[in-house]
Amino acid sequence: MAKELESLATQLMNSNENAVEAWIAAGHLARCQGKSRTALFFAQKACNKTVLGDKPKSEAMLLKAYVLLDHERFEDAMRHLAAAIKRDVKNIDLYELQVVTCLQRAKIREARSAVAICVQNLPNCPRARVLKAQVLLASANGKEEALAILEEVVLAHPYLLEAVWLLISQYDNTQNYQKGIEVLKKLTEMTHLEPALAFHTPPMPTTPTYVPSGCPGAPRVRGRQRHSTPPESLISGPESRALRMSSFDSPVDETVTEAMDVPPET
Repeated sequence: MAKELESLATQLMNSNENAVEAWIAAGHLARCQGKSRTALFFAQKACNKTVLGDKPKSEAMLLKAYVLLDHERFEDAMRHLAAAIKRDVKNIDLYELQVVTCLQRAKIREARSAVAICVQNLPNCPRARVLKAQVLLASANGKEEALAILEEVVLAHPYLLEAVWLLISQYDNTQNYQKGIEVLKKLTEMTHLEPALAFHTPPMPTTPTYVPSGCPGAPRVRGRQRHSTPPESLISGPESRALRMSSFDSPVDETVTEAMDVPPET
């Protein structure tokens, strides 16, 4: 993932210095490399280059929230996510990070409130229903309803592997192995996958407070856009150029301080 992000960030940075996607990709790359302050700097630069309500603005705010969580700044991250959601109420990624983070910190009441807003704004989104199921699973009396939701979502959206993983995990926890096998066989038929592939499902999304090798949260940024970096920040090679995050001469400290503040509501 890190090499893919580096290649993407380099291509975008070499295309257009005003491309928001370039700064977002560079920010995720810096985060994967353990350069959280640089990641926050790039996220703020991306925020400054977009207009209110624009999609990349939400992606930049999402990146900022991830970095703040890396620094254990839970309250700041939640405020950033809340501000981003007000501007982009249909962005499921924002809700997902908000809800999962609350669950990981055992803030069940906050998770319930967040998922209620999510389902209200995205009533037909299967990922929103999966989030609701996750919150119900964390509640004492919500497991039965959560199981019903997951079964319905999995049958309607068999390619939503997160829902499949959660459902099979519940069958495993209750030792309902036969039911799990039946569901997997049915999904294999529906998706035309080989039986072995049905078990290669990803883990539940997490909100890490460290910099992992898998770079969770890194988006699949589309487009071919560019950023003109100082010549010394690039290494010329026979086939490609590698982006060095530490070579930027921008005032990182000032931008990082600015990035810690939630943008004013308008």
